[in-house]
Amino acid sequence: MMTSIQKALRFLCLVAAILSGSGSVLAHAQALEPREPKASVLPTGGGQALFDISDVAILLLDHQSGLFQTVQDIEIADLRRNVEMLARLAKLLDIPVITTASEPAGPNGPLMPAIHELAPHAVYVPRKGEVNAWDNEDFVAAVKATRRKTLIMAGVWTVA
Repeated sequence: MMTSIQKALRFLCLVAAILSGSGSVLAHAQALEPREPKASVLPTGGGQALFDISDVAILLLDHQSGLFQTVQDIEIADLRRNVEMLARLAKLLDIPVITTASEPAGPNGPLMPAIHELAPHAVYVPRKGEVNAWDNEDFVAAVKATRRKTLIMAGVWTVA
């Protein structure tokens, strides 16, 4: 019998496979079916887990309506669904979430409200005009305060 954590990790792996577009959904679902427990995550018997869920924090950067207009490498509806799925998974797996936005009252627009609706535990860190979130001391302090070393980052990045 699978524990709830094993089920959640199985689900997370499936979602990651689907979002990455790697192969068919059916093949990934079959590959994740419960089998005899192994000492390893690799079929060869070696290796370790890719990450420890208790050491993960999710950083969602600049998911703002105005910036979505500049995105050209993914459909906006898909982008929104992907971000919403990350927020749902964070709530389900109790993963800390930190959000931030550049100029939310200006042309970049507000942060997606769905993030904080789906992950009410998410912490919003306002920026004081910094383009790069890592240049904001409050953002860096919030990330360090999670005491998590594995950072899953997703964001809207614009280039000229």
